[in-house]
Amino acid sequence: FNEVNGEAADPEAEIDRLEALIRVAPIDVACVGIGENGHLAFNDPPADIDCARAYKVVPLDDKCRMQQVGEGWFATKDDVPTHAFSMTMKQIMWSRAIVCTCPDERKAEAVKVLETSKILLPGEHNMENYATAIAATWGEVSVETMHKVATTFGGVEHRIELCREFEGVKWYNDSIATSPTRTIAGLSCFDQKVILLAGGYDKNIPYEPLAPSLIEKVKLLILCGATAPKIAAALQNHPDYSGEPEIIYVEDMEEAVSTAYAYAEEGDIVILSPASASFDRYKNFEIRGKHFKEIVSQIGQVEGVPAEELWP
Repeated sequence: FNEVNGEAADPEAEIDRLEALIRVAPIDVACVGIGENGHLAFNDPPADIDCARAYKVVPLDDKCRMQQVGEGWFATKDDVPTHAFSMTMKQIMWSRAIVCTCPDERKAEAVKVLETSKILLPGEHNMENYATAIAATWGEVSVETMHKVATTFGGVEHRIELCREFEGVKWYNDSIATSPTRTIAGLSCFDQKVILLAGGYDKNIPYEPLAPSLIEKVKLLILCGATAPKIAAALQNHPDYSGEPEIIYVEDMEEAVSTAYAYAEEGDIVILSPASASFDRYKNFEIRGKHFKEIVSQIGQVEGVPAEELWP
């Protein structure tokens, strides 16, 4: 056991001593804590990630010092030192494993940016993307801005784009999914079964790889276009298919949307992810996606009343 001497008369000599110990016995597991101001160890944000030393003397801001008072280590803020030894960010990252804790309700609230359930973009990978973006911009972008982006950005157009939520049903436009692999990726973003609108131009590609995802992720399959029979056959011929999802054939996008609306219940997700090109009816996937969004925007519209007066 090697203790950091926080009262060392010569801080630089103490750091040299600690570095010599680490060279002999590199750190296997670093147990580090997050503070109320978001610091890691005592590296206050924005932390110095370039320091190559194992330890450094860091200043403690007022919030960090008040945390020490709140935890009962000191009676008043004036009793708390203004500086402390801290393992550096690089040394923490050089550890073979890191256990990072936030063991107090106050600390957890201080570092929480937003609840993942409020992120508009679906999928575990988008949660990871936001976590990476937040970490990369911490101290440079306000938490309020991070929260606003995550809770209002519905996605790039035609790429699992949340285009409307009406009567508790979310409608997604994934028109860019012109192949089974892209539709499989889109379906994997959701943790519940969806109503899927699929089908289109036949590029003579196999649809058998799509069948397992349809069985696992789809509650109702609405098909139109030249590839509708091929997608249905791939699903029906799969050994695990037992009649679910139900398959409904329609003639065009208008009928596909109206059918989905008729079947959808509060809490459902409807997604256009065709697994097919658009050339049988549309010049490109963008025009197909825009047509889908236009039809979806008109759901529930009362004759003679502008759509913008019916919903935000």
